[in-house]
Amino acid sequence: MLFADVRGSLSLISGRDPEQADEILRGATGLMLDAVARHSGTVARVMGDGIMALFGAPRANEHHAARACMAALEMRRTVTEGRHAVLDALEARISVRIGLNSGEAVVRGITSATFTGYEANGEVVHVAARVEQMAQENAILLTLETARLASPYFDLHSLGERDVKGLDKPIAVFELAGERSRAGRPPWFASGDFVSREREAANIAAAREAVERGQGGVVVIRGEAGLGKSRLVAETILRRPGGSLV
Repeated sequence: MLFADVRGSLSLISGRDPEQADEILRGATGLMLDAVARHSGTVARVMGDGIMALFGAPRANEHHAARACMAALEMRRTVTEGRHAVLDALEARISVRIGLNSGEAVVRGITSATFTGYEANGEVVHVAARVEQMAQENAILLTLETARLASPYFDLHSLGERDVKGLDKPIAVFELAGERSRAGRPPWFASGDFVSREREAANIAAAREAVERGQGGVVVIRGEAGLGKSRLVAETILRRPGGSLV
């Protein structure tokens, strides 16, 4: 679960023309939305100066915490470093704050005559929102649950325990400093040579060729966690010119 917003948004737009204020905040949230989409997340809510996004639901994917961390880092970079005509003219700066938490939640689709989206409920949602509110300027904060999942791929700094309104006990909070290695490369693409999967790769290639000849089919990839299912998909589909999982 990811919450992100423009820190100090009221003071940023105070006294400004409504259209000018909208342009400033819409530009920032637009960059946040782009980052979520690029890392396979789902935007559940847009709140004027910020967003709430889900990773791992409603569409299941591996390494959801790592994807959320990469999206958060991209948001911070694009929103704070991007050129903005209105802000440049006003000699103003924009900053963000982001909070991440991982856990179980109930996610359901919402459809009406005027809106289609998703709603998430559970403690994980409220804690993520509280953690975001703790964040200082341009900080990305994680709970212990997210830190455990993200630590193999990112540098994290412990901030100790913090009290959270509504919880009986304080929680451990960490700050996301950056990627540990191979900057810009998704961590779920394993490093090193791709070996010992010749038969599986050949089966997928044969199925793809059959589809291209007009013969339908389904490929099922099944195995223990960590066996390399995502790597197999990446090597045989995503890295093929024009390849896509969608």
